[in-house]
Amino acid sequence: MKIAITTLGCKANQYDSFAIGDILKTHNFNVVPFSESADAYIINTCTVTNIADFKSRYLIRKAKKANPDAIVIVTGCYAQVSPDDIKEIDGIDYVLGNAEKDSILNLLNEGKQDVPKVIVSSDSKPLNLFAKDSSERTRAFLKIQDGCDRYCSYCIIPYARGASRSLSRDAVIREVEILIENGYKEIVLTGIHLGSYGYPEKNFTELVREIDRKNY
Repeated sequence: MKIAITTLGCKANQYDSFAIGDILKTHNFNVVPFSESADAYIINTCTVTNIADFKSRYLIRKAKKANPDAIVIVTGCYAQVSPDDIKEIDGIDYVLGNAEKDSILNLLNEGKQDVPKVIVSSDSKPLNLFAKDSSERTRAFLKIQDGCDRYCSYCIIPYARGASRSLSRDAVIREVEILIENGYKEIVLTGIHLGSYGYPEKNFTELVREIDRKNY
């Protein structure tokens, strides 16, 4: 089964797409470029601006035009914030919130739907997607934090990504070691608000120093 994935938005969203791709490859799905005809399309959306919403809708329609019989799964921040708007677009099978990205494998096995299936929760789940591969040969991204607690008046991020939560120190070290074993020479730590990593028990500076002390 051929699966095409496209991503809009930040490095955290791109990381999620890489992780989803890794899961699918592990289960013997063939992940192909979004420009190719596929049996299923995953659109990982952004909603920071109206332009991002427009691009998300365009990519959804592009997928349906490429293969009207394909499974279409829309996830990401636009799906999290505006699921009712998305389900009205013709041809969508699943609308998933950010916390439900780890269920994509099961939904692909469920197949197409007569009416869109909306699965969007407001819960801020622990970080549970891990990318072992990257679009680059020597540089890998590792998402160690997600969400934000600030609720600034002009910003939609807390509503789209949920509350701030961090990958544990042990999990970060483990993922760094796996990426190094996979041949990556540079690892970029990413997140929505890295300054809040581990708060209040740990902080980002301490984490970086601990990784540096490992002397890989």
